[in-house]
Amino acid sequence: MPLMYSCRILVQLLARDFFVFAKRIRSFGINYLLIYPVLAIITFGYIQPGIYFGPGHSKTSVVLLIGTFCINMVSLCYTLMTPFVFDLESDRFIDYQISIVPPRILFIKMLLFPALIAMIISTPFFPLAYALLPGYFAALQINWLGLIGVVIAASFYCASYIMLGLCIIKKANRIRQFWLRFNWPLMVLGGLWIPFYLLKANFPLLGYIALLDPFTYFTEGIRSALIGSDQFIPYQICIFVLLLFFCMFSLLSIYFFKRKLDHI
Repeated sequence: MPLMYSCRILVQLLARDFFVFAKRIRSFGINYLLIYPVLAIITFGYIQPGIYFGPGHSKTSVVLLIGTFCINMVSLCYTLMTPFVFDLESDRFIDYQISIVPPRILFIKMLLFPALIAMIISTPFFPLAYALLPGYFAALQINWLGLIGVVIAASFYCASYIMLGLCIIKKANRIRQFWLRFNWPLMVLGGLWIPFYLLKANFPLLGYIALLDPFTYFTEGIRSALIGSDQFIPYQICIFVLLLFFCMFSLLSIYFFKRKLDHI
């Protein structure tokens, strides 16, 4: 199939998904652009650090806030991609799709769409945090371009990671196990609330293990871009590693995606 023709089909599929998603944009906007970010910023960025650490905790507040952003992005990708698993056990609309669209193009669309939506919806999180807590962010050396770069790389990584998990699990009732046994441990070990330098300083073995966890580069990259300290892994390295994980998980997902469809 010619490349230009494949790209045109892909663009048309993405346009169709964006059109359908537009009917739910109000609901997603309320949930992921308003309720969750505002509550997370006020609770985990202001109230909790203030109670635990007292005055002068602005940097600690920002460090802890990264974990809530990570959860938000993973949950968003998860919400957008789980209908794929349920469709295989109910209407199987995907059978019709692969009869008119090459499976590989369909897979790319299924991967790109959640990544793009997660990127678009998640990007305003930190400008909103800056607006709500200006005193906490004003003293930081924020690299906004670097931050956007990490958010983009993290969006594609999260989409590929969730896609791989959903392609591997055999039935929809295993999704809960996937979340509890893989997502949550990886996020917690990946610096959800504990920066890598503190983990390595106090528990060296866990620190070395955390370097194998892609979520470490997610949280460290954002902390590096926001705070600008050399305590964190540089965001340039984190972007590169996240894109490597995206490529690796995407290739694995293609294999399991085809196997999942051929098996049934």
